[in-house]
Amino acid sequence: MTDLTTNFDKIKDLFTGNSSENNTLENTNEVNIETPNVFSNDVLRVNLKDYSIKQSMAHKGDSKALLNLFNEIRCGHLIDESADFEYQEKHRYALDDQIIDLEKTSEELLGEQKKVSEVSIPNLKKMILDLEDAIHQWRLKEKQPHKSDAMNRFTLWKYGIMLGLGLIYILAFYISCVYMGMVRNPMEEAQLLNQSGGSANSLFGAIFSRRAFGVLDFHWVSPILILMFAFVLDYLIHELKGHKRIASIVVLICITFILDGFIAYKIENTNFEMKKLMGIDDVSHRWYASSDFYIVLIMGFVATLIWSVLLIAFKQELGKTDFSKVVALEVEFLQKKISDIKNQMEVLELELVDTSTKIKKIALEIKKLRDRKRDLKISIPELERYITKFYDGWMQVVAIMPQNYEIKQTCEKMNEEFRDTYISDNRLLLDTNQGELETGSRGGQFYVNEYGKKIYFPNT
Repeated sequence: MTDLTTNFDKIKDLFTGNSSENNTLENTNEVNIETPNVFSNDVLRVNLKDYSIKQSMAHKGDSKALLNLFNEIRCGHLIDESADFEYQEKHRYALDDQIIDLEKTSEELLGEQKKVSEVSIPNLKKMILDLEDAIHQWRLKEKQPHKSDAMNRFTLWKYGIMLGLGLIYILAFYISCVYMGMVRNPMEEAQLLNQSGGSANSLFGAIFSRRAFGVLDFHWVSPILILMFAFVLDYLIHELKGHKRIASIVVLICITFILDGFIAYKIENTNFEMKKLMGIDDVSHRWYASSDFYIVLIMGFVATLIWSVLLIAFKQELGKTDFSKVVALEVEFLQKKISDIKNQMEVLELELVDTSTKIKKIALEIKKLRDRKRDLKISIPELERYITKFYDGWMQVVAIMPQNYEIKQTCEKMNEEFRDTYISDNRLLLDTNQGELETGSRGGQFYVNEYGKKIYFPNT
């Protein structure tokens, strides 16, 4: 240490011009310098602070020489006298553990990737094909003849149109008939016929009258009684069973027949009185022999029966399954399932891309760790400590050199580049991007990386 101090004082006096010896830098050759061979496998163990001062004086603070010596430290050819070889072995084992953990994680991710690409996605594609085939089958069923319990839209519309026309006929017929048989005045009707020159013998003149629709009287509600027949008949057919149903239907038909007969009789009787007032017929009244009576009876009773049957048929058809709606609902449901499955496939494909990215990233990390294990003879923390120690000693000499600004700048730049390349980048691999270091129970430190693995490092 005394020799080092003497040499340092000599080089300081030399740079400041106070030396009594020759004012040339060749005098620095008196400093005992030992420079290791960068390609040698030998290890030089020194006090890095003192050694860096000697080397800085020998090389006049040259930045290229500084870089070469940094690489000597990095390759393990130049180490500090305080180096702990046991720690170096621990560090090597820590790197091996990291590589093994990353390889296991890579294998797990490869297994997941294979499962998704070879099992999950093909299964989802098969499900889509099955669902599309099911949609096709429903489309075929829609075009095929339907079962008896399936709604026929043509039949439904046919019954509906006939039911509507029949309703118009029944309303018009019974409003007019009830008016002609029970509401009109025979004397007034005879006078109007005489004035207009009409005939009471024509069928429509005897049964139908436009004046029935211009008079507000109870004959307007008479069709309600006839319409009730259809609804009661529907109730009896569907609610009653056996002989009770048959007897009830027969009684209902008889009541309707009698009601229609009474209306026909009233029309025939009113027509007979009107003819007597007009002097057309003076023969005694025989209603049962009149064609008008039977025509009114048939036109009313038969129309009521037919309309009742149409109502029941329309109701039954309406109650059947609308196969077109069923197909539409089934197809909509199956298409929704297909859409959901496609969304699942998109998620799995994104996961595949993400997994592939992770596998590539792990491969790069493994390569970096293996390169570190091959190239670095000391740990990153220890390398940083050695470089700092060596650089401080080197810059002490540079600081007292005359016109040292340019040398200082190049040395600082070289130091930053070396740290960025060999220290900062490797630290990013260890902890900066992957988790905070924590104290572990095994001694040293650990972090939990992005794959959920604990990576341990021994204490420095």
